[in-house]
Amino acid sequence: MPLVKGFLTEPRRTFLRKALFQIHLWSGLTVGLVATVVGLSGAALVFREEIERQLDPSAHVVAVEEGFATFDQIAAAARVAHPDSRLQSVELDRRPGHAVGVRLTRTGEDGREKRFTVAVNPHTGTVIGVRKENRVIVWLADLHFYLLAGDTGLKVNGACAGALALLCLTGAIIWFPGRGKLKRSLTLGKGRWRVNWGLHNLVGVAACVVLGAVAVTGVYFAFYEAFEKVVYAVAFTPRPVEPKSVSPVGVTSFVSFEGAVAAARAGIPDGVPTHVYLSPNPEDALSIYVRTPGDWSSYGSSVVWLDARDGRTLRVDDLRQQPLATRFLYGQGPVHFGTFGGLATRILWIPLGLTPGVLFFTGFLMWWRRLVVRRWRVWSSVPAGRRLELEEASRV
Repeated sequence: MPLVKGFLTEPRRTFLRKALFQIHLWSGLTVGLVATVVGLSGAALVFREEIERQLDPSAHVVAVEEGFATFDQIAAAARVAHPDSRLQSVELDRRPGHAVGVRLTRTGEDGREKRFTVAVNPHTGTVIGVRKENRVIVWLADLHFYLLAGDTGLKVNGACAGALALLCLTGAIIWFPGRGKLKRSLTLGKGRWRVNWGLHNLVGVAACVVLGAVAVTGVYFAFYEAFEKVVYAVAFTPRPVEPKSVSPVGVTSFVSFEGAVAAARAGIPDGVPTHVYLSPNPEDALSIYVRTPGDWSSYGSSVVWLDARDGRTLRVDDLRQQPLATRFLYGQGPVHFGTFGGLATRILWIPLGLTPGVLFFTGFLMWWRRLVVRRWRVWSSVPAGRRLELEEASRV
């Protein structure tokens, strides 16, 4: 095949490489600044939970004591402390010395739902306070996900993430120098412009696969409904529907939280229940998230669904038994936050967050030198009288 052979030997002379270069160039100049901001803010949020715990230790750490309160006692204590709020979720954490987080929501004076987390001592079942949200961290999270512009910013962010994924793909293709020329494209060289070019290549090649994967997760978070429809359609897999309560209206013999945890353990014996979620809609099922061995998510990607009225088990979604499309979708969160490999990948995600900024800066310098500086040099070499003629001709 002449096209393939030509690309393998002299890729820079092919039309495909030239076309992809233009796509790569103008996509990078368009979304590079946004990708830089999102990457930097993401790097700062990698250890968000640990930072918040250090900033507000009184609402995260308790003295180690013998014995534990039941989760029903913990949930009841949070409800008593905030009777005007609705229970949203209960963290199933019984690590000694770690406070349990109970998520509540209330309707504010402006009509908006306000969510907050109440910290409860797991040993005594007493409320120790409301977890504070650091303003700087909240601002960084708003910048990272919403670009400080709400839902509109989220959509713009998702579109830029898609462009970043395209940049990773086109960058990997246009980087290929041809057979026998790889060594030169993997060295920095000498001279500031050669070093800049080499740095752009090295960082881009080293990070393109992982950075592209993280960019795809950004598209998922911004357009998750459409993203899921596409994934299930491509995989020819029916999109799962969350179960609903099936017991008659008025039945209120709801199982206790301890009973819900027991049902989750019975449904997935080798799993560890992490959270119980309650829906404001009485027709929705109660869900318990369970972490199984090998699960990338620290919160758990398997779900046991219970009837919210009488506590019967409606369905068990063990991630290990789910279709490939479902497992792919559940992997988006751990890949985005770098939690899939534990502490090692979380540490690596910090320099990864700096990568878009390095690529944008070095790419911008290359564009500036090749286009702006060179054109200016050519223009400055033209005699003043000739410049005036050219300017007048361009106005005609």
